[in-house]
Amino acid sequence: MNPFARLRDHALRFFVFPRMDPVLSESALAGFEADHGVALPEDYRRFLAQVGNGGPGPGYGLLPLDKALDYDNKLWGAPVPLDHLRRPFPHTAVHNPKDDMETDWQAAADGPASEEEMYLAIFRHYRGLIGLAHEGCARYWVLVVSGPARGTVWIDATDSGGPFIPLGCGFLEWYEAWLGGRVF
Repeated sequence: MNPFARLRDHALRFFVFPRMDPVLSESALAGFEADHGVALPEDYRRFLAQVGNGGPGPGYGLLPLDKALDYDNKLWGAPVPLDHLRRPFPHTAVHNPKDDMETDWQAAADGPASEEEMYLAIFRHYRGLIGLAHEGCARYWVLVVSGPARGTVWIDATDSGGPFIPLGCGFLEWYEAWLGGRVF
């Protein structure tokens, strides 16, 4: 049996809302990647194409790809810049952006700053990330799609003043851990 079919079957039995969102077509995935200038990590891409685009998963469930860009509304409803994913996620170890906040805000306030400079100063910590699921209490599981930690799952606890925390695994290992009752 296809391992992705096994994941889908198990997830549908395990989750409170037994419905996986429809898969994404190859053309939809290729279009997303072309629009954003990034290749999605292969295990995540295969999941979207063979299992589903959102649905059963850790926390409140997997986010569909169209909700994964601004997974916690950090951009306050503004459109996510097309190069957001292409820009590398800068961290490789636990990091709290709060430690850099004073410097970031000062750089932005020393203006006049262009819109691009404001984005770089304030949101530089969040680029190259796709949201996977909302854990609750302002914590998210995210997938690095660009940068030295590409392909790894992290916890983003920054909305509650916490750090980014690497989990040391890729998407498929993280999802299978949830199916096995071992959420990170």
